[in-house]
Amino acid sequence: MRLVTYDPKFDGEPLFDGHVNVTFDQCSGPRKWVRQICGESGFAKRISRTISDARPDVIHLNNVFSRPKDVYAAVAPFPVLQTLRDYSVICPRDTCCDCLWKECAGWRHYGEALCKPHTVCALQHGKLELINGFRAAAVNKMVSCSARMAEKCCENGLEVEQLRDLLAPERIFKDEPIHDGAFFFYGRLAEEKGTGVLLKAFDIFSRETPGARLMLAGSIAPEFKETLDCYRGRSWFEYLGFLGLRDLYLAYCRAFAVVVPSLCLDNYPNTALEAMANNTLVLGANRGGLPEMLQREELMFDPLDVDTLVERLTWAWELTDFEYDEIVSE
Repeated sequence: MRLVTYDPKFDGEPLFDGHVNVTFDQCSGPRKWVRQICGESGFAKRISRTISDARPDVIHLNNVFSRPKDVYAAVAPFPVLQTLRDYSVICPRDTCCDCLWKECAGWRHYGEALCKPHTVCALQHGKLELINGFRAAAVNKMVSCSARMAEKCCENGLEVEQLRDLLAPERIFKDEPIHDGAFFFYGRLAEEKGTGVLLKAFDIFSRETPGARLMLAGSIAPEFKETLDCYRGRSWFEYLGFLGLRDLYLAYCRAFAVVVPSLCLDNYPNTALEAMANNTLVLGANRGGLPEMLQREELMFDPLDVDTLVERLTWAWELTDFEYDEIVSE
């Protein structure tokens, strides 16, 4: 297996024999947009030479956010499979939701009432249309982990099939579950990830459940820092910072339940997948790929309704040991 990356921040030794990183200088603003939709022939040729040297039978392509024009041009001569990881492929806001966090139909069904500011989103819509044209011309097969995302991509002109993201159990650092009464959120602490809704709901829930705690871990969006600071000092609040892989899996085992309250549509979130692999209960928003993963109605809630999340937290807290084990062992 060969791995070709194009990470401008990577300056270390290859990750393993067969790894090559093609570097480039970073830029922002208008120049970045020009790069994304017009490309630079020199960079595309460097990637092409690297790939040709590897003589691949097939290329598995992941995200191409920074240099889509160049990367698609470079891989086009070869058989290409691309895994689509999130809804940015069909939504200029990267969320597949309108400005009020209601689910929308995607870029092919774009309307000014859905996205603000209108001018910026219109430009993003045009860029997305061009990039998806590059994608369709270069990629032989596109797959997505969730059936919901595959369906929405097809509705927006991309032929995408579902291929479930099977997690190899031997890759998980499993420990005996502790489930010490803490609910756990891991990811980017930001409004679109539902962190604000979760904090509001837990503040209400904790008044009737004094023993419950909420652990949060991950990076904090700059615009969310003030909201988060409002809850620091509460007896139920615990911020763990950014966790490495081992500490993350220990947190899954320690948690009573993992909560995935995203307002934006998640494809097939690793947070839920990894928690389930560690036999930890998962409560999630009733949108995106989460319903396919959770399947039980009682594990889901409307992320726009704080009261329904409070109800799910209370329901989970009142589960007997037998009921809990029965759910997580399915």
